[in-house]
Amino acid sequence: MSVNVGINENIVITKATKNDKGSLVLGFKKVENIDMAAALNSGGQLEHKERDILVYGPKVEGYGGVMRDWKGVLGAIAEFKDPLHHILMQYTTTDKIKWDILKETGVNSDNMANKLVDQTILDKITNNIIDQFNSQMTAFVGENGKKMRVLFIRQSQAKHYPKLRTRFLDSQPFIEPMSVPKEASKVAFSKYEKEKGLDKGDVVAGAATVSAADASQAASLFGGVEE
Repeated sequence: MSVNVGINENIVITKATKNDKGSLVLGFKKVENIDMAAALNSGGQLEHKERDILVYGPKVEGYGGVMRDWKGVLGAIAEFKDPLHHILMQYTTTDKIKWDILKETGVNSDNMANKLVDQTILDKITNNIIDQFNSQMTAFVGENGKKMRVLFIRQSQAKHYPKLRTRFLDSQPFIEPMSVPKEASKVAFSKYEKEKGLDKGDVVAGAATVSAADASQAASLFGGVEE
């Protein structure tokens, strides 16, 4: 069974890298106990499907081409970084998670309002977050990593591809160890997500024609990351 929109169990993170376009690539793989002898005799696939999720950095240009002010950019940075912090918290303690996202950007409290609306600087912040996350995840990534319960939401009502939840993660986590009993699990879809159909991975009939950008993203999600 492939990793998809919904609540996925027995998931290990097998990859945390950066592609040549500067986006974060996270690999998620479902691991189950298999009777290897029976699998060999049946001729079935021994490998479980793995899904790469691309996490794109924040942009100054927001939805509909509207340019964000510096406070809007701060919010976009948080929506990019917070899910990564949330993932790290499943593997280590908060005091051991270190961030220096303004490293070598020249951004400080006095000039933040002007600097953060510069996409070049924002790209540097994105690069810092990715590199620092990947460095901290290295010890935990791999086939034999900690098994997790992971929730992926639908990208939008029109787009059925999975993505990470980005908000309200303290009260609405999207990942937890499988050691948490199902009856005690806090990984669940919110009322809003259910109302908007973001808990479903079905293709919407009569959806608009897929753009070149969406087609490229789909290829990366289903067939490995484009290089």
